[in-house]
Amino acid sequence: GQPRPPFAIGGHTVVPGTRADLDLAVPAGRSDGATRVPVTVFHGARPGPVLALTAGVHGFEFVPILAAQRLLARIDPATLSGTVLLVRIAHVEAFEQRVPYVNPFDRKNLNRVFPGQADGTQAERIAWAITTEVIRRSDLHVELHGGDGAEWMEAFAGPYGGPLAEAQYAQSRAMALAFGIRNVIKYEMK
Repeated sequence: GQPRPPFAIGGHTVVPGTRADLDLAVPAGRSDGATRVPVTVFHGARPGPVLALTAGVHGFEFVPILAAQRLLARIDPATLSGTVLLVRIAHVEAFEQRVPYVNPFDRKNLNRVFPGQADGTQAERIAWAITTEVIRRSDLHVELHGGDGAEWMEAFAGPYGGPLAEAQYAQSRAMALAFGIRNVIKYEMK
């Protein structure tokens, strides 16, 4: 058969059966500085789907950020079928400045500005980089959230449904239930 091609992302290429830790560059905007989005690519030795996992959309969500760090040692690209794109911490600026919920420069909630804008504020540019380089290139996307700071949350999954994503809702719900998550909340997309 044909050799498996490398996976290209953010100006980098990752050969099959290897792992690459890289930063997606988020350029400076008109009113705020440049930043980065740390991503680990596990490009499997064999063909298969692309799974995207994002953690740290909110800078104080420590549990998903720590889970992503632990996952780094558990995926072996030499035995993997497909590709895993792991956004280890989506919102570096909020994490480093210990700002819960919002971006410290534009005061926007990164979780609320997707798909973002290439020429927008910093939060919008971060969302744009994740959307174009990670989410749109995946077959399945799982965004990991946890309580910010001192919040406590009951485990739940929130797959998106509605007219734009009705076909994917059943698959998302089945996946949540397979992971033992009892609370599945369907979000509507207009």
